[in-house]
Amino acid sequence: MGVVYKARDLKLDRFVALKFLPLYFGADENEKKRFINEAKAASSFQHNNICAIHEIDETEDEQMFICMDYYEGETLKKKIGGGPLPIEAVIDIAIQIAQGLARAHEEGIIHRDIKPANIIITNRNEVKILDFGLAMLAGEARLTQKDTTKGTVAYMSPEQARGEEVDCRTDIWSLNVVLYEMITGHLPFRGDYEQAIIYSILNETPEPIIILHTKVPLELERIVNKALAKNPDERYQNMEEMLIDLQSCRKVPLAYQKIKKSNKEMFKKLMGIFAIVLFLIFLSVEYLLTRQESKTFQIKHTKPLTTAPGLETDPAWSPDGTRIAYASNEGGNMDVWVRQISTGQKINLTKDCTDYDGKPAWSPDGEWIAFVSGRNGGGIFVIPTLGGIPKRVVSISFAAYLSNISAIPHLSWSPDGMELTYAVVGHIYTVPAHGGTPTPVSLPSSGLAVGYSEPAWSPDGDRIAYTNFVALGVATSQIWSAQRDGIDPVPVTEGKYFDHNPVWSSDGEELFFISDRGGSRDVWWVSVDGRGKPSGPAQSLTTGLSVGAIALSRDGTKLAYTKIMEHSNIWSIPIVPNRTFTIDEAQALTKENNYIDLLSVSPDGKWIAFDSNRSGNQDIWIMRKDGSELRQLTTHPAHDWVGSWSPDGRQIAFHSMRCGNRDLFVMPVAGGAVKQLTNHTAEEIVPIWSPDGKKIAFVSNRKGHMDVWVVPSDGGEPQQLTFDGAQGKCWSPDGRQIIFGSKYQQYSELFLVPAEGGEPIQLTHGRWCGIDPCFWSSDGSMIYAWGGGRPGKEGTNFWEVSVSDGTARSLLDLRHSLKEPQLLTSDGERIFFTLWECTGDLWMAELSMNK
Repeated sequence: MGVVYKARDLKLDRFVALKFLPLYFGADENEKKRFINEAKAASSFQHNNICAIHEIDETEDEQMFICMDYYEGETLKKKIGGGPLPIEAVIDIAIQIAQGLARAHEEGIIHRDIKPANIIITNRNEVKILDFGLAMLAGEARLTQKDTTKGTVAYMSPEQARGEEVDCRTDIWSLNVVLYEMITGHLPFRGDYEQAIIYSILNETPEPIIILHTKVPLELERIVNKALAKNPDERYQNMEEMLIDLQSCRKVPLAYQKIKKSNKEMFKKLMGIFAIVLFLIFLSVEYLLTRQESKTFQIKHTKPLTTAPGLETDPAWSPDGTRIAYASNEGGNMDVWVRQISTGQKINLTKDCTDYDGKPAWSPDGEWIAFVSGRNGGGIFVIPTLGGIPKRVVSISFAAYLSNISAIPHLSWSPDGMELTYAVVGHIYTVPAHGGTPTPVSLPSSGLAVGYSEPAWSPDGDRIAYTNFVALGVATSQIWSAQRDGIDPVPVTEGKYFDHNPVWSSDGEELFFISDRGGSRDVWWVSVDGRGKPSGPAQSLTTGLSVGAIALSRDGTKLAYTKIMEHSNIWSIPIVPNRTFTIDEAQALTKENNYIDLLSVSPDGKWIAFDSNRSGNQDIWIMRKDGSELRQLTTHPAHDWVGSWSPDGRQIAFHSMRCGNRDLFVMPVAGGAVKQLTNHTAEEIVPIWSPDGKKIAFVSNRKGHMDVWVVPSDGGEPQQLTFDGAQGKCWSPDGRQIIFGSKYQQYSELFLVPAEGGEPIQLTHGRWCGIDPCFWSSDGSMIYAWGGGRPGKEGTNFWEVSVSDGTARSLLDLRHSLKEPQLLTSDGERIFFTLWECTGDLWMAELSMNK
């Protein structure tokens, strides 16, 4: 909220604290006046536990500052850093904070940012609440985004974390988070990332205080539990109620000490028995609430399996659990390796081929390993586990996937070893393991751009679990279970998160999977019945690992997983006639270990906007083309992805998860209020401004699959332009047409559609493996696109397509690169793009199971 200086008041000869506020607090004159008026209200009352505001003014360069009381002492944050506080001190501090808050609430002022860093304990043991009303004033003055949550995440109330309107009960919640922390020494709601903490606040129950601190008065624990009710109506309704209960706790610790002195040993026994009884009651209640969950899994021990540079992923256990197969680019390209667990010895089974070899799957009898390969036109092969000549099972062109290694489909053996199942182009097939004709699994049409993938047989062979991906570029997916012939599909997960890679437990009573529902990609599991239907809530097995793939040993005692690190950087190549570049000739603009997804060049060609997780969250940033003057535009706890600049360069359109699913927003580049354009339960992504600035095109699955829609840039009802699926889009320079990519049978082609609506016209007939248009040349004669190329040119990723006849020439060839390209943009002279890189090692976790 600003920078604080210790200063001397020369007129009154006293020390004061000067807080200089961020420059955007005075950016608008009307908002500045409103801010000052609201600040007057906050300073109009005095209380011994509230830091007084003496003055609000601004410097000659218009930087606003607040003059406040200065106190000798330390923050509560520093005091808690030494561990749990004595109960007497906890109660005294809580009472003083509550007294200050109660007085402010009488004036209708809500703090909204109660946390230990905002509490000073003076040398006289007086409590002083700092920054009172500052967070509220900033919000009321709309100097931050309307739906932005204020305050430090770990201390936010559920309603505050959701961005809803708050009242005094949000301060009651935050005070009791502080109270819990003073008693136990740690926070009740924790996580490695802001989203993980928010998930915990909204969904999890804190560990009971009595377990962490057996000597805490029961009345004090009752106060904390009541005040941390997720429903505001179940909390204290005002601070006075809570203050009365806190004051009743004052004598409890003293009574405890008196009893302890008179009969120390007896009291210890009684307290111990009482704590055990309470703990058993807690376990009983917990069991009743989760009685459908028959098991609990825990990790006993972890150790790394591989340490080679590059990427090791897609583990597969041998049936006896002594070896593991995996894919690795240790040898310069992706190959299938086998490692002995006990000795660490390893062999490369597919070093005979420089094409992609990966996604290994071990046969139930332990004799064969099936894998996906680009060799000899592509297909599924099997190879003896000790090495030998690969045998083709089925010929399949994986060209559409080989430009995106992370999307290559998984393989799974049937339990009897007679069949293999796999997914390609969004459909699941089975094929005899010795070779033959594939048979499609007759699942209902998903109607989505990606469809089904990652099939996994149940141990009894009756069902197949699989992932249903919503669409390309949309990180939400859903796990399902169906009979082996596709009958009786049952949803396993809700479809609100990125849930994928289902793996059955050895007895078929649980499904393990990877999910980002806790903030990072981790291993989760859920109990299921005979149909695969969940019989309890999903539970996390790991936290904060960033897991890429998982495999469970046949006996269920060992879990192998990939611990990955993803990052991408911005690169560029010049647009040169009759010239194809390689990655060695591209110029890197950024060099960091963060993830950059989408980017856009400003209309004047001087700035690049992009989204990055460099702050721990996917936010929007801008910088000059040379990488200088880096500036962060969004700081919302939800993820934001950049779309495009407005034609005048003053605004940026983007899509965000701020409302729980992806919607479209517009914000000023200079900072200010964010405007929401769409609010729909569908996923709506990558908004692109029309040349005249009046409309914004985007892609949405409102009708079941991704199509192009257009919405007025100032808000209104969207219009659907395509009806058969679309992979990308961009406006013609005159704004009369929109080019988009769409699948033609199993191939991708480019189509033109009138911007006002009408019948699309097919532009290309190249039977592309995957192509997405990104921008037009300024004269409208060429379209620049990226994609998987055409048969024989799968690695050629950037293309220049003639609008007159649909012919194409390559701009960048990545056939020998392990880096994956993303969407591109241009300033007219150079093409800017991101290259995705992924490194990772295999780890093994030993599991324990308790019934």
